[in-house]
Amino acid sequence: MGNPPADAQMTFVVDSRLYGVAVDGTLICLADLKGRSPSSLLWSPDGDEVLAGPDKLIHADNYSTSTGYRPQATNVRWSAPKGTALIAPNSAGRLIWQNAYKPDIEIDVSAANNVTSAAYHPSGKQIASAGDGRDGKGPGVFVSSNRGANAIRVGLLSEESAATEMSFNMIGNELDFIHRHADGQSHLHRYLVDSGGGVLRDLPTTPYSTLSNLTVSTVDNSSIAWTETDASNESTTHVSIESGVSQEIRLPIAQRMSTPIGWLPNEHLLVAVRPIGADAVAPFELWNWSSGGMQLVIDHVSAAAARTAIGAFAPAGGYQPLTILPGSEFG
Repeated sequence: MGNPPADAQMTFVVDSRLYGVAVDGTLICLADLKGRSPSSLLWSPDGDEVLAGPDKLIHADNYSTSTGYRPQATNVRWSAPKGTALIAPNSAGRLIWQNAYKPDIEIDVSAANNVTSAAYHPSGKQIASAGDGRDGKGPGVFVSSNRGANAIRVGLLSEESAATEMSFNMIGNELDFIHRHADGQSHLHRYLVDSGGGVLRDLPTTPYSTLSNLTVSTVDNSSIAWTETDASNESTTHVSIESGVSQEIRLPIAQRMSTPIGWLPNEHLLVAVRPIGADAVAPFELWNWSSGGMQLVIDHVSAAAARTAIGAFAPAGGYQPLTILPGSEFG
């Protein structure tokens, strides 16, 4: 598939072929997927390997192997900072670390029971996860070593609620996640780790909407996007960039709904656009959004992702170490 780009590529699957478009507009075919049309792509942190769906790993030399996950698996994540492993909760709610190249090598790295979501800290030294605490205090969010040891509860969750889709920001001093409540409401939380400990913030979202598709940038430090779905099942993409002010992406075409896919440098966002009511895995139009407007990239896409070599964007001062103080409550 060639060396990862120095800056970034827009990548997408059309007719069972994986393509890449460089910033200068150069189009190349990266891989022939031989009849497969996955509905998701997830590039490794160094940008030289990609998950074409959770069940298939395409290596740099275009050789593909099975990951051992089912095609329907969710919450599969690369380890950091090199991407030598994958983590995901299994059907029993255990967080399983798995060698990316030898899927039979597995380690239980759970810091809680009934884990619903997890994220590697960009330094690779710690994992954040959500689940039922082993301390008798109920559901919560925890930070542990990358083997699940020395777990510290950094927040409580109300009973019958769950934290999902969590991700650290680029330097590792913010943890964003969606909190789904038992009454159907959703909130978007940001746990900010600074020299004084942890501070919880709620990012502004539309009341009574369902939140999903949290997309946190790995190439700048403040950009996130998410989907808000209202009671009529219409979905819109919202973004928050450096200013911290959230805004709805306005589509240039009517009767369409949008979902975020991945961030490119300079606060550009890849967005999937489908007709209202279309299935979530139906082919879509791929658009490139920025504060200056939107551009159509290509249509009839089955999957897409931003390909970035995260090391090229690593902070000069290194990743922010986690200074965790227990006791913050997420409500």
